Amino acid sequence: MGDVLATLAGGQQEKNAYKLQEQSYREQADMAKIQADQKMVQRDLELRRQLASLGTSMAAQGVALGTSGSIAALDFGERSLAKSDMRSIKLMGLGKRRNLLTSAAMSKTKGRAAVISSYGKAFGQTAAYFGAPSSGGGGSGGGGGPSISTSSTGNRTSYYKKSSGGSYYQTDPGGY
Repeated sequence: MGDVLATLAGGQQEKNAYKLQEQSYREQADMAKIQADQKMVQRDLELRRQLASLGTSMAAQGVALGTSGSIAALDFGERSLAKSDMRSIKLMGLGKRRNLLTSAAMSKTKGRAAVISSYGKAFGQTAAYFGAPSSGGGGSGGGGGPSISTSSTGNRTSYYKKSSGGSYYQTDPGGY
């Protein structure tokens, strides 16, 4: 029976490991969003500096802002380029974040699968321990006769006997 408990504990530990991995992926996804936001802010600041520099340069030459078509074209070009850059930064950040969140969801699913798998293995080990009919009989009673099993719940212990047909029935402890 120790094998059964070890299998269940192992499944739980595997689930916990996948849970930590899921948490790590979620944190990385949050960091990817923050990094993308920071890059967008930096690009916006760069645009503002370029526009301020352009305005200062034109003012130094005695050209009033907004009166020249070439200055307006330069302004428009810089704004369009920055807007395109910011869209690309945001899209790349969202893509990276989505990949990380998908990995997190996969880790969560793997954790659930590990627990379910450990239940299946534990069930198989329990069936083998009690000599399931499909595994050729046997059991803890030995000798091919009826086997005896106990189950403790709180302060009460129940006794079960395995009949020759393979089914278990509750019995009186004094009847042995």
